[in-house]
Amino acid sequence: MYKLLALDLDETLFNDDHQIDEGNREAIARARAAGVKVVPCSGRGPGFLGSLYDDLDLMHDNEYSILTNGAIVIENSTNKVISCTPLPFEKAKELFEFGLNKDLAVEIFTPEKVYFYHTTEETKERVNNFGTNLVFMDNDDFDFLKDKIIIKVLYEKVGGYDYFRSFADEMKPIVDGHVTTSFSSNRFYELNAIGIHKGVGLKALADHLGIGIEETIGVGDNFNDVGLVKDAGLGVAVSNAIDEIKDLADVVTKATNNENAIAEVIDTYILDTGK
Repeated sequence: MYKLLALDLDETLFNDDHQIDEGNREAIARARAAGVKVVPCSGRGPGFLGSLYDDLDLMHDNEYSILTNGAIVIENSTNKVISCTPLPFEKAKELFEFGLNKDLAVEIFTPEKVYFYHTTEETKERVNNFGTNLVFMDNDDFDFLKDKIIIKVLYEKVGGYDYFRSFADEMKPIVDGHVTTSFSSNRFYELNAIGIHKGVGLKALADHLGIGIEETIGVGDNFNDVGLVKDAGLGVAVSNAIDEIKDLADVVTKATNNENAIAEVIDTYILDTGK
């Protein structure tokens, strides 16, 4: 039996209105009642998940999240760090300055807060309910973060995938051998320490819990879910996933993120209800 279900959030667990459908919510409750660990596995940072923990009743001891694409794993109720792999400060600063020179919105993730630079009003509205640990900067000061742990740098541009790709060669001297890059939601270019991806976080948490990686399920939809889908015991792509993730996955759901895809995974591969 699978013992750990790791779920990407946007376009996977969440529907297009950024909500959890009731069918998914009920199925998650059934899985948890059967003793399965249900773990958010997201590019978002600590304190950046809004009401998710309350929605799924995950704010208890021994409930966990894999965040910032696997760079940090925390216990939800205490924010105790299970594993953490930060970016070196000078490398994070180099990425920050490169992003500002490209006229991009840049976000800096630490275990405590997310710092937003050159943020649009649309983004402010979008993240308004994500949590209270958001800092919207009114200057370009970065050096005050010198003594902070930086776990991710993110570039944001709506519909920006092609634009990000246009300067990939220019970035090679900065990122090659130093930074893991990924894309998500056609608006985010995500930059983590070398070797970090969601599968690394999944393995760290499984080891912490004494669960074999073969006893895990990872569900995702986009480029930053590659490690999760590849490394989980059962890698699942939701029906609305990009083709690259579908090709990597062991199975692809019939349902999309708007059609209770997570309930399909739980009922088919965990509880075997035949639904």
